[in-house]
Amino acid sequence: MADGEADPRHEAYLIDRVRMNEGREQVYGTQLADFRDGALVPWPIEDPHAGDRRRASVGLEPLREYIVSFSEPKPDQSLEDSRAGQLPDRRRPGRDPPAPASDTD
Repeated sequence: MADGEADPRHEAYLIDRVRMNEGREQVYGTQLADFRDGALVPWPIEDPHAGDRRRASVGLEPLREYIVSFSEPKPDQSLEDSRAGQLPDRRRPGRDPPAPASDTD
């Protein structure tokens, strides 16, 4: 990476954050939106079947590994404590995640 160039991983996080704030699907799956049934759920991802390939192209780990890294408790805290405060509350009017696309669309 040359001086003055952004780290591709940082650019991926920025792109996804901006798209999420606009209510659009993310590209790289860097933004986790909620807990459902006790598990972290990413904000909807554009073409999720190609997600890990896109993540690898910018130096990010596979999505499953990324999600697990947030779910593992630190040595001095329980799993519930580790989940508390992990995600900012983005569920405000007009900011709920879009419904996932169905495979029949």
